[in-house]
Amino acid sequence: NYFLILLLPLIPFGASFGPLFAHYGTNGIHCWCDMSTAQVWAFFIPIIVVFFITGILAEATASDDYKLFQNTDLYQLNWSLKCDSSIMFLAGWTMFAYFIGLVAMDQQAVWVFVIFELFNLVLGPAVFVVHTMGHYQVAKPMHRKFPFLPFYKDTDPPDSVPNADKPKNKNIDPKPETEEQETDWQHFWSWVTNRNDRNIAQESEDVLFRKVPR
Repeated sequence: NYFLILLLPLIPFGASFGPLFAHYGTNGIHCWCDMSTAQVWAFFIPIIVVFFITGILAEATASDDYKLFQNTDLYQLNWSLKCDSSIMFLAGWTMFAYFIGLVAMDQQAVWVFVIFELFNLVLGPAVFVVHTMGHYQVAKPMHRKFPFLPFYKDTDPPDSVPNADKPKNKNIDPKPETEEQETDWQHFWSWVTNRNDRNIAQESEDVLFRKVPR
């Protein structure tokens, strides 16, 4: 996994270096990304793709957690679900901070740099919280030291898988039980196995067209 992280940036770099070779390097004004050139897609699209992949993996992890509910420790499951949601928040915050940094470097505007720094001030503690809250043995003493922080609070684990054993509509009454009615199967069996050819028409009418008692 560590080597894969180092190799992933080579994909957008290799795909954009050839077509956008003239835009790479400093031109006296920009030292990162020139927003007025076609170089922008090489800096935006890969980040958006990685964000969506992160979301898919987080949702898949949450689904697997519920599938393994019966064989998983409840507290471990609870903390895993909390981390899935916090990772998506962290990924989105990082992506927007990166985009603001691109605009700040291109526009060279002080107010954009201020917004970028504010995002970074939140991003640093957020990375620490998400990393530590995912480890139950670390989160437990952190909650004792900082009980006012809701991130490390040991919430109760779920009782069961959501919507697993619950009726779809509680307003629908259960199907009423029907009383068993007596049947004249003996007459039918006698007609099939021991028919009298002389009065077959009368027996057939009696069996096949007998009125059902109300």
